[in-house]
Amino acid sequence: MYKLITGIVAIMLVVGCTTFRPPPTPDPAPAPAPALPPPQAPLPEPETTIDPGCGDLLGYYEAALLMENGNREQELETLTEIWSLTREGCDQLRLALMLSQPETPVKERERALKLLTDLLNRNDGMEMKSYQLAQLLHNQLEQLLSRQVHVKKLGRKLKQERAASRKLLQRLTTLQSQLEQLKNIEKSINEKEQAIITPSTNNIPHEPVQNSTGR
Repeated sequence: MYKLITGIVAIMLVVGCTTFRPPPTPDPAPAPAPALPPPQAPLPEPETTIDPGCGDLLGYYEAALLMENGNREQELETLTEIWSLTREGCDQLRLALMLSQPETPVKERERALKLLTDLLNRNDGMEMKSYQLAQLLHNQLEQLLSRQVHVKKLGRKLKQERAASRKLLQRLTTLQSQLEQLKNIEKSINEKEQAIITPSTNNIPHEPVQNSTGR
């Protein structure tokens, strides 16, 4: 009897273990996803500033060539005043272009060369075309002024040689005159000596002429 009861209890325990299960532990709730930042408006693209450069410098140079003297002097005064106020490279280059005209005096070309030399030495971000034009004009003016200096030296040398030639010509004229005088003196002396050696027959007394009868 005891064994029967023990067996029944064991069966009940086994059945209870198989049928009774503790409630499943709920899975932890997933963490909330991080909030995405609100969409931002696209940043404006930086504006690209185009360097206008110094403008049409060649056209300005050609127009300056056609100016009359009065208009040219007025334009030169205006450019000089503007550059003295702004000290900008483009204004300096325009002034150099005006001063380097073909018929300008040497002093103005020398001033243009100084402006271009200063401009090229600064190299303050000038547009490449303008910089190249300044370099080209600088080289041309430098060669032109060098030739003009050489021509001046030759002119002074020629002037000195002409002065020396005039002096030599005057000296030669004086010597020729003195030589003619010496020749005249020598001729006069020779004539006197010849007169002494061979006296003239006019100075000899003539004998009386006798007639045919002897009287």
